[in-house]
Amino acid sequence: MTRFFTHAWIGLTSLAMLGLTPTAFAADGDEVPEVVRASDSDDSSLDAGQIAHHGPRWHPRRRRYRRYAPRRVYRQPRYVGHPRRGAERQRRPVFHVGLALTGNSLLGDDGSFTGAMDSGGGFGLELGMRVAPRWSLDINGQASFHDVGAGGIDSATLSSVGVDLRYFLSGWNNRLQPYLQLGVGAYMLSASDSGFDETLSGPGFQAGGGVDIYLTRAVSIGGKLLYRGAMLEHDSFGGSVEAGSLGYMTFGGDVKFHF
Repeated sequence: MTRFFTHAWIGLTSLAMLGLTPTAFAADGDEVPEVVRASDSDDSSLDAGQIAHHGPRWHPRRRRYRRYAPRRVYRQPRYVGHPRRGAERQRRPVFHVGLALTGNSLLGDDGSFTGAMDSGGGFGLELGMRVAPRWSLDINGQASFHDVGAGGIDSATLSSVGVDLRYFLSGWNNRLQPYLQLGVGAYMLSASDSGFDETLSGPGFQAGGGVDIYLTRAVSIGGKLLYRGAMLEHDSFGGSVEAGSLGYMTFGGDVKFHF
């Protein structure tokens, strides 16, 4: 509707500018009203162009923007995990100290001195280092005490110090670790009676096997069975105990502390 009145007003204003009056459209006999032009009136301060210029204007209606209150939306926090560290290499014990209780059973003819020695028991000490996942280098010493019923000798002490190399049949991380053992050492046999002491010594070897059972990373228990052989000679010239070879079996259990 506003647009219709706007166009009508613009049309009338155009007619006024062209000088058209209602007499041009009046019929014969009709009364023509007097039209006073803007230029004929001294009181008028606006001419036709100014009237046309100051006509009604159409202004577009601005659409009002409605602001809504912000909505409170719960946003789940984003959890960022810590950067993953590289896998740390597990530290394994390298050194160990062992204490053992051993028993020795001598092998020999019944008529010989070693054949007359009874089986005896003793103790042992071991220091070792795990040089590789399946290899261990050990230094050990042991001593055992025996009764003798021949040649007027009351008792004898058999001792040895050796270096052994052990090869483990299972991996380092297993709780049960069987092994094979081979080494060399120095052996000594001391015989004593009421009147004198006599000592024989010589080189020898040991071979066998055993098993270690790890209770924790720092403590293990185990057992072993070894054959020991040695060639003994008198430290001094002569003696009542004949020199020769010596062979015996060693068995026992031990406890080791690893660090």
